[in-house]
Formats: sequence, structure tokens, C-alpha cells
Amino acid sequence: MKQDSIRNIARKAGVSPITASRILRDQHQKYRDETVARVREAAREVGYRPNLLARSILGGRTQTVGVMIAFSHSSFTSNELFGIHDALIERDYAPLMLIARPNQTTVLEQIHRLLDRRVDGIILGQGQESTQEEDLRDVWKRQVPLVAVHSPLKGTRHAGFVATDEAVGGRLALRHLVEQGHRRIGYVTWRVGYGNLIAREKAFLGEAAAYPEIQCEVVEVSAAASPQGTVEMLDFLKRPDRPTALALGGDTLARGVYQAAFRLGIRIPEDLSVIGFSDHEFSRHMDPPLTTVHEFPYEIGRKAVELILNRIERDGEEELAPESVLIPPELLVRGSTSSPAYESGKMTGGAPVPHCSGQELKGKRNEERE
Repeated sequence: MKQDSIRNIARKAGVSPITASRILRDQHQKYRDETVARVREAAREVGYRPNLLARSILGGRTQTVGVMIAFSHSSFTSNELFGIHDALIERDYAPLMLIARPNQTTVLEQIHRLLDRRVDGIILGQGQESTQEEDLRDVWKRQVPLVAVHSPLKGTRHAGFVATDEAVGGRLALRHLVEQGHRRIGYVTWRVGYGNLIAREKAFLGEAAAYPEIQCEVVEVSAAASPQGTVEMLDFLKRPDRPTALALGGDTLARGVYQAAFRLGIRIPEDLSVIGFSDHEFSRHMDPPLTTVHEFPYEIGRKAVELILNRIERDGEEELAPESVLIPPELLVRGSTSSPAYESGKMTGGAPVPHCSGQELKGKRNEERE
């Protein structure tokens, strides 16, 4: 902060240079509102801009928070980032964002880039589930607060965590289909699952276990809307014993399901009900619009900022223990679910599927992953 600038501001505002300096450093709590307003107006008139580098040297903070995410075109990730960005800007922090692109850089290299720039904290966004404890060693050594969003980090208790309450989401999806009268239900997910996807599947199957009359089956596909994913769904939906309803691990799986059903002449929802998860932007524009479990990514991003700034701004007080916050989702009923057009367990030209409880499937899936 140049002294001549401060003197000019002080003279225009009718205060001492030290008063002007303190107010412009946001140390204005003991000054009257009209004094603070005069100083800020005088600073605006002379075109003053604060020297954040000098402020960070004096105060020990850079007013920046590193944000690491994986490359994604999804509306979920975009809204999550908007929440992080808006909440940081409102508190006069700047996000320093790094996007992890495939085969471009390692998690450790990205973390070191942020630490080398002296960020005050780090938020790990969606897609950072592969982060290992060894990648975070320097983070803990420098006592930099860290919060993960969407999926928890494995092997560490030092990081905060904000995400959707998957247990609530699983209950909402299963109960909606049960209330519609479905008893033969398939759960469609990706062949390679991680983090929140595994938790989401367990939540759904765990809820299914509470209904002994429910017959359920897990269907794995290699990709969401790829040609291969559509072929896999075609093979499944051709079966005469297919379920009357499908619950999806994510909305993007609906594209392959819809394409396969269309090719086979299966009507949604008359012949097959479909419920998604996440409420991506495209879901409401599908034909028919997709019933789904709506998550709140914007609120997740804002909550992550709240947690991390609470730890950054302790000002020498006892360090806060990392917090975990789960945000309940909501059910959005649209046009892709209805009551089955035939009796549960029966279907023209086919036999009922063997009974398989959610608990049995849950145990089987855990064994496979182990």
C-alpha cells in the first residue's frame, strides 16, 4: 500500500492516515459507519486497489481457496462449482481452480501447485475419489484445511465432507416405485463404481431389504449413453422376465435405457417405469420427462465453503474438528413412472424372476468388490 495513496485518501476523508490504512485493511470494527463509508468512497475516487500480496504477508492469508475437480460437462458439477464460487466471492475470497484432465497431471502435482501458491484451504470436488492419504501428506503438514464434496476421501479423518444423503435418496427412489405397485425392480449402475455411487446402490438395496415381497436385480453397464451401454440394455430388456421398473444410479444412464426401450417397442412408463438420480438438466427434456431424485449441488458447494472458511478464520483459536454434512435430496415425479400395466410377478410370454432380496444382493456386491 503506497503511503502517498493512503495520505490522499485520508485527506479526502478527513481522517488520519493510520485510520484510513486500518479501514482499507478491513480492520474497521471500532470505527463509525459514516467514517468507514467516507474512507471507502475516497479510496474509490482516487482509484485505490488493495495490495493483496502485501496483505497476505502481513496477515498470513492469501484470501484464496484451491478448488480441484475432474473434467466434466455435467450440470451437477457446474452447479457445484457455481455454489463454491459464489460463496467464496461473497466472503472476499478468490477460488483458484485446477481441472484434472485425463493423462495430463497427477493429483499430487495439482495439490503441490495449490500449496506452492499458499492457498488458505482446498476443496476437492467431484471426481477426486482416487486421492490417497500420501497425496495429502503435505496438506496436513502445513495444516491447510481441506473439504471433499460429493464423495468422501478414503483413509483419512482429517478432511471435512459435504455430499448428498444417499440413504435418503435410496429410500425415496425405492418407496416411490413400491407405492406405484412395482414388485419386480431392477437397479441399473455402472460396472465400475466408486464413492457415492457405491453408497447410493447400498442405500437402495438396503431399503429393498425391508420389503420381503420385492424381487430385485442389479444390472451393470459399461457406459452411460455409449453404443455398448445401449446394447447391454437391449440384451437385458429383451428378457421375458425383465422387471416392471428400473431405478438408475444416475440420470445419464437413462439415455441408454430409453434408446433400448424405444428399439424394442417398450413404452415408458406404460410397460416400464424408470427413475433416475441427480436431476441433470437434460432429464426434464426427455420423452417422457424423467422422474428422478433431485440433488442440490449448488447448496453442496456453498456448504463446503462454509465449512472450510470456518476453519480458516479461527484466528488462533482451537482448531475445529473436520465436519461431515449430508444434504437430503428430494423426489421429483415426472412422466417416466406409473403403476405397472400387469400384475406383479407376471408378464405375457415370460416367467417371474427368481426372488432376490436387497440384502442378499448387497452382500453379493460387497463380496465382488472385495
